[in-house]
Amino acid sequence: MATELITIELDGRRIEVASGITVLQYLEQAHPTWLQGDNPVSLASINGRRTPLAEPLSSDERVRLIRLRDPQAQSTI
Repeated sequence: MATELITIELDGRRIEVASGITVLQYLEQAHPTWLQGDNPVSLASINGRRTPLAEPLSSDERVRLIRLRDPQAQSTI
């Protein structure tokens, strides 16, 4: 059985990902260095709602990555 692909908007770019993949899983596969260093991605904003990176994705979602030093991350962490 083939994995269903969905389209999401990630930081203004439309991309296809597997349905149900988490933000963390996507980053580990596509951009592992974004999770490292002194300013890693630490949260996501999905459709304007701050969420942990373990949030599964569904179709037509708008995702903005929030880095550790971002003021939005500071008010959450």
